[in-house]
Amino acid sequence: MTPEERQALRIEVDTFYKRRDRATKMWSALYHGSLYLSAILSATAALILKLDFFKDSTHQTDMSAILAAAAAIIVTLTAAGAFNRKWRVNRTSRSGLEQLRIDLSDPVVGGATIRTKLKEIIQKHDEGIIGPDNPDR
Repeated sequence: MTPEERQALRIEVDTFYKRRDRATKMWSALYHGSLYLSAILSATAALILKLDFFKDSTHQTDMSAILAAAAAIIVTLTAAGAFNRKWRVNRTSRSGLEQLRIDLSDPVVGGATIRTKLKEIIQKHDEGIIGPDNPDR
């Protein structure tokens, strides 16, 4: 493989790596943030109903219902949007691309090997995002 070809492949791998790195961080924040937020909202709803401090409030049950509903919506969106799967798939793809970057630093590894591995990473990523039950695959 020529130095120019190696550099072109390095740029290609780095481009995919940067995308997967950003996506990993985004899906991680969405997934974990939504889980923690829904737990906090649910617990707050229960506390509002239980604590004597809120007993005199005319909106005690309304506040609790709004918080509980918001928690349920967040959990539903998290599950329906498959945030967990998307976070894991992007993390796995990023790891594969990190390994490919290491392979690129080895002068013995040829361009065909790098291209094959890159295509495999991209295919696995797409299959992971689409999901195993998707008939379009």
